[in-house]
Amino acid sequence: MFSNKKQSMAALWVTILLSGCSTYSWTETSQPQPGDVAAMLSAEAPVPQGNLTTSTDFDLPGSVRPCCAFGNRQHVEVGKVKVPFFQLPNTADIDDIGPHIYSSSQFSMRDNDTTGSLQGEHNGVLYTLQGGFIDLAHVRDTADNTTGLFYKIYPKLGQAFTITLEPELGEREIHFQAFDTSHLTAAQKRRLSIELAAYYGFKMAQGHEISQWHGYKSFPLFPELVSAYSLEDLYSNMLGAKIASKLLVEELSLSVDDYNRNMSIWLYKTLQYLQPLSKELSSQAFDAVDGTWWDSETPIPEKYMILKRNYNLTMQQTPALLSEVDAASRPNSNLVAMIDDDIQPLTLSLTNQDFGIVFDDVSKMTMKIEDKYRDSFTNHIPEHLYPDYILNTQVYTRDH
Repeated sequence: MFSNKKQSMAALWVTILLSGCSTYSWTETSQPQPGDVAAMLSAEAPVPQGNLTTSTDFDLPGSVRPCCAFGNRQHVEVGKVKVPFFQLPNTADIDDIGPHIYSSSQFSMRDNDTTGSLQGEHNGVLYTLQGGFIDLAHVRDTADNTTGLFYKIYPKLGQAFTITLEPELGEREIHFQAFDTSHLTAAQKRRLSIELAAYYGFKMAQGHEISQWHGYKSFPLFPELVSAYSLEDLYSNMLGAKIASKLLVEELSLSVDDYNRNMSIWLYKTLQYLQPLSKELSSQAFDAVDGTWWDSETPIPEKYMILKRNYNLTMQQTPALLSEVDAASRPNSNLVAMIDDDIQPLTLSLTNQDFGIVFDDVSKMTMKIEDKYRDSFTNHIPEHLYPDYILNTQVYTRDH
């Protein structure tokens, strides 16, 4: 039996996990066409038109959303004691993802545009035929970071300045050196600013995977090693950077309210384009790779609940798709009719240079490793890469 203290801790921990997965309704206000989504996902770099008014509404997000460890109906343990009679549901349904809320926490809400009622995000994981498993919290986080970074970069493009980020393993900063922009038009400066914001929005996501692997916890009661380099994370993050870039290109993020409304629409339409499965079939997709991609018998937060990870920390991400063999591995599964080996994964990419400017030549992101993480970090990363600060472009290109 649990002690009273362990029971209280377990209840609190489970409440935090579940709070990101409540179901709400939301209202669409415009309808992007499938061709618009296809063009956004296939382009490496956005193609903006005209000029953009700057906004001061977008402070950089101070935290990440509670995300879901890969799998469905996982068992949970607290302090090596399994929580009895409980399994964590992770799967989401496209029609219940809720409205987007910039810089959301697990308890964030916003007004419904038409009814005045309060609504919140519903984050979880769903399976798409072209994009594999998609973690909605990761999509939303990187979209928010990309948007917030743009409004820091655009007014100072070409100047020497520093953006201070929330610490993880230690203090994090993005440093820009002065460089010549006199040969760029206003539209080109805007395009370059969007590309840099997407680049560093995704770099922040890469860094978060590294931080999780070395002991960083976004939420004190949840060790996150089990989530580090999870198969769906980086693809989902890049998807968020792509959507946010599109909204900036089309001037659909001129205020937080505009951004929330349009992000809600474009997120829904993008998931729809990737051909999402129902909640029931997404759960069956998790079941189909139980024992190969994850282990349902190993409770959260044990490291080896995840059996397969994505260590490809590059600016091109290809999703892992279920095979016909995977779909047929579970008796009585309806997946067999949906999964086809002829379906091609939709690869996403972001640019790291434009107009002759290589982003790493004019900027860098650094992270200072605090003493409490040193032992874990130095057992993983060669010493010449971590004197006082870790240069992410060096760390990210290594095999882990």
